[in-house]
Amino acid sequence: MINLAHYLSEIITEAVQAEIPEIKEKFIINSDKDKEWQYATPTAIKIWNMNKKKGGLGFANCKELAEKIAEIIPTTGIIERVSTLKAGKGPDDKSGFFINIFLQKAALAERLKEFVYNDITYEAEKKVKVVVDFSSPNIAKNMHVGHLRSTIIGDSMCRILEYMGHDVKRVNHIGDWGTQFGMLISHMEDTYPDFLEKQPNISDLDGFYKEAKNRFDNEEDFKTRSRETVVKLQGGDESILKAWRMICDVSRSQFVQIYDRLKIVNNEYGESFYNDMIPPLVERLEKDGVIVEDDGCKCIFVPKIKVPLIVVKSDGGYNYDSTDLAAMEYRVNVEKADRIIVLTDMGQSFHFKQLEGASKLAGILDPKKHRFDHMGFGLVLDANGEKIKSRSGESIQLMSLLDEARDRAAEVCKQKHENSKEEEKLTEEEYLERGEIIGMTSVKYYDLKQNRTSSYGFSYDKILDPKGDTGVYLLYMYVRLCSILRKGGYDEERLAEVAKEAELNLETPEEINLGLLLLRLPEYIDGVFNDLQINKICNMLYDISTQIGSFYANNKVLGDEKELPRILLIELTRKVMKTLFNLLGMDTIDKI
Repeated sequence: MINLAHYLSEIITEAVQAEIPEIKEKFIINSDKDKEWQYATPTAIKIWNMNKKKGGLGFANCKELAEKIAEIIPTTGIIERVSTLKAGKGPDDKSGFFINIFLQKAALAERLKEFVYNDITYEAEKKVKVVVDFSSPNIAKNMHVGHLRSTIIGDSMCRILEYMGHDVKRVNHIGDWGTQFGMLISHMEDTYPDFLEKQPNISDLDGFYKEAKNRFDNEEDFKTRSRETVVKLQGGDESILKAWRMICDVSRSQFVQIYDRLKIVNNEYGESFYNDMIPPLVERLEKDGVIVEDDGCKCIFVPKIKVPLIVVKSDGGYNYDSTDLAAMEYRVNVEKADRIIVLTDMGQSFHFKQLEGASKLAGILDPKKHRFDHMGFGLVLDANGEKIKSRSGESIQLMSLLDEARDRAAEVCKQKHENSKEEEKLTEEEYLERGEIIGMTSVKYYDLKQNRTSSYGFSYDKILDPKGDTGVYLLYMYVRLCSILRKGGYDEERLAEVAKEAELNLETPEEINLGLLLLRLPEYIDGVFNDLQINKICNMLYDISTQIGSFYANNKVLGDEKELPRILLIELTRKVMKTLFNLLGMDTIDKI
């Protein structure tokens, strides 16, 4: 597949610059929905505004310039014709003019047909190495609903980058180092004195953490000993390291259960991984004068930011800033990343602004070679706009949330089959399996369709609503496509035969709109690559579903004289929907 907007930009820019060499601007092409035309460019307005005080390139006004450009644009190949349209209601000689582009239906159909029997693929012209840091739970704490967004947004971002052919490194920057481990290990020493010989049962990590934290907050001797234990841990004390590994292993096994259910793949690089890299980095940056001492701390002062990045605390210890700076250097110099994307909630935006600025001062990030993105996101809230919590007031564990989504989705399936014949009903295990797919898809979709930077209210009823912009509705529409193909006897072998014997035609408005939308997949993907707004992929998936509804209402498929070309369009739609579900990390089903 090609990005049609980029393709149009290239041929229009080349044609215009050959005729009017003074024009250096590249033409920006925007897609238009629900218009007579398919694409439009505002670039004539920009060119006019840039040149009107310098003679306007010999044109009296923007209208004349736009009409000349429209005359130059070649109407062969994919472009059928072009027209100009005034922006606003002012007089012609004072107004800007858009150029609208109409595409040839036959050319669109020809581009579509090749994907009936080929994979739906789109690769970036320039491939880069991207490190994506996502999920990042803390050791000794169960994953709660707050980890949902980072985990599924990060996975989807990786899938999109991988689909484009980029070299993607998935990184799970878990919190496995720092002060809290002094507290946890000291509590383990007191609670389980023989832990080195006999591994204790600390499966209730949240409970164990709360006990340790309560002692840290209320027992001065325990607090002092905890801090001393941190020093021993950082110094490599073997017994302390064994306790640390034990706690990490218990946490890790619980994380794996969540990741397996959500179909998440990542590579663990905990904070501890970077610990030995910090001292030489600090030493180098001190020699270079990047790190300076301030109030007993070793800091980096970033221009235009009042608060410094504290790389070494006054007690000589390292912190979040130290680890993240070392991680940045490792990702650039060892992983050879061209782009680094870090996912955390929006509350950490300031920290990552500091980190980016400090990394540039330190010579780690070169703006000409590297791109750094903090992919911040909003919170998951309850119906009252508060952080979502359980009845006990604690953060809801992510496993519990996924279980309930599965169970509710399974119940939806049962209700749908209430009036079905006995032989059509499923076993309890089968309903749970189907509920797992519908539940996970619905939870993911509801999250991913949001504006990433906004918080949203979590509601099982809204998430599992079979109507509207929900994962359940999208799955229904996908199942409907599968049902048409199944009823018509169009298996993979038969579809291959149809692709050879039938032409794909786009004649009715519904066929044209649906076909064009499918061809715009690269535009949506490039959009996500540029601005990291994954909801664009969700928008496309929903738009396809609504277009299918319009198509069904006005175009008969099975039994119609145009059955074969319409079957090809149905199969193409199914394949593109399947591709989009995959990019969002969602499984599909062909029956409900």
